[in-house]
Amino acid sequence: MKISSIVDIVNGELLNSPAISFITQAHTVLGKINDGDMYISSNEDKIKQAILQGAFAIVYDIELDISLLDTEIAFIKVDSLDDAIIRLLRFHLATKNITALYTDEISYNLFDIYKSYSANTVFLYDTIRCNFEMVYNTHDISTIISTNKEFLNKIYPKYQEFKISKYSLSNLIVHSLFETSFSFKNRYFHKLKLPLIYIDNFISVLEFLSLDEFDTSKLKEFKYMQAIFINNSNQITQYGKSNRFILANNNTATNYL
Repeated sequence: MKISSIVDIVNGELLNSPAISFITQAHTVLGKINDGDMYISSNEDKIKQAILQGAFAIVYDIELDISLLDTEIAFIKVDSLDDAIIRLLRFHLATKNITALYTDEISYNLFDIYKSYSANTVFLYDTIRCNFEMVYNTHDISTIISTNKEFLNKIYPKYQEFKISKYSLSNLIVHSLFETSFSFKNRYFHKLKLPLIYIDNFISVLEFLSLDEFDTSKLKEFKYMQAIFINNSNQITQYGKSNRFILANNNTATNYL
């Protein structure tokens, strides 16, 4: 990408007259910087190291004396690094035909569990700079999934809200608070390690991914409504080895009945 284009996209200011006019890749992770790349950072020490590693351009939002650095490369000053990253991502995705989904946290966790069945899917996190690295440098993105509607709207306004449908189940047996059996589309799910309240999320994800064959044992990675089972000595024991358990919640606003 041309340096002049980058300056326009990030709404920045080119503070010198560099000898170079373009960069090959852009990174927010120092360890990935190679000759010809652009580094995006607010850390002066890391910026200096990136230059030693061959960075051709630096996008930054701190006070930096560039006269003491390599003035042959481009120094682009912005007001906000996060805003610059969002602008770069929006430009990067503008011409791509992808599916971007805003989901609740339950569905996000289920999508993440079965991500190996969905090629070229990027899962966004709360850290904007981490999101940049995943989205900008992942080739052939087909799907973006996020629980942050505001951020998703900024980088890809054509996003959709993932719909949780209500499904009709047969042979339903609730074995416990954490284990359910049921039939759906001629398939019997025996003692699925998933609470009944999340079954619609589970099936909605499977239907979206068009999964006919998949590993139900992966649900051990599901992090919601997970109990810590303890024995009579209050020591942690394996699932099914005790009827005593602890449920924890980090939401201090929860109302208990």
